[in-house]
Amino acid sequence: MNLKDKILRRRLRSKNAYAHYQNYISGKIDAYALSFVDLLYVKNYLGSKSALTEPPISCAEKLLNYEERLRRCEQDEAFALNLKILNESDFLRVRKRIIEFSILPLNPQYLIAGFGCPAALTLLHFYFPKLVPLIDRDEISKKIYGEIKTNYYGEISDPRAAFIKVIGAYR
Repeated sequence: MNLKDKILRRRLRSKNAYAHYQNYISGKIDAYALSFVDLLYVKNYLGSKSALTEPPISCAEKLLNYEERLRRCEQDEAFALNLKILNESDFLRVRKRIIEFSILPLNPQYLIAGFGCPAALTLLHFYFPKLVPLIDRDEISKKIYGEIKTNYYGEISDPRAAFIKVIGAYR
């Protein structure tokens, strides 16, 4: 199988995983209540080869921090808007919250083993798809967003710098 076929297969698998997770979220009684299942959906969407190895008790405790920040975003009226129509003050506030959420895994207190910064940003995207762009690894490899540092596995090394470049391209 050539590279083009692999990319097409991955995108098709991602579209199915995307729809499945959106359906799961819409069926929840409390959409912002997070569980291990949410992490699995995000990891499935990303097609990640890393495993979630966080023990269930500590995972549930750490998820409360992600959940709290999701709820804060939901309470902010700007999170209901599209990224392209935000005024400057809303944009700066939203960008700050998105970056804070996406780097939660860098803090050992909030790190869920096997769930890093790209996964956290993807989780946020599922809740606010009009506002939080997905960072496409294929586009990064084409250098569309400029120099975004990735490690050997294609994971973003500096999510804060990467997001600032990506969000600028979407705005």
